[in-house]
Amino acid sequence: MPEIPALQQFATDLRKTLSRKTVVNILGTVFVILEYGARCGVRVAKVNFVDLELGVDTTEPHVAFFTRDQAARIVEVSREPYKTLFATAWGTGLRAGEILALTTADLDFERHTIHVNKSADDNTRQIRQPKTKKSTATLPMPSAL
Repeated sequence: MPEIPALQQFATDLRKTLSRKTVVNILGTVFVILEYGARCGVRVAKVNFVDLELGVDTTEPHVAFFTRDQAARIVEVSREPYKTLFATAWGTGLRAGEILALTTADLDFERHTIHVNKSADDNTRQIRQPKTKKSTATLPMPSAL
């Protein structure tokens, strides 16, 4: 029967190399297994997250991004069609799959808008509908485009 000190040591060992969120996910699985064992008549300790000290994530993950100058330089030195793809990504924030799924019907040059309503699958490149309604949007078309 796992006891709280044993699970605490397990959690502490995991935290040495894994994020708090990953440890919470692993322990959630352990708790489900223990609950199933209890339902099957196995005597198990009642343990929950409040019984364990998991620590906190104090470091912000480093998110790499291009500066305005770097992005402008990338666009400037790129050849077509990459120049247009990179300029669209930089100017709109669209994902690669959303850019690759754009058609001329999605571009309104009179209103200067781009209608995002589909995406290209990463693996198959097949055009698919967005996962959620919030993935559909009409965005302003940057003047550079």
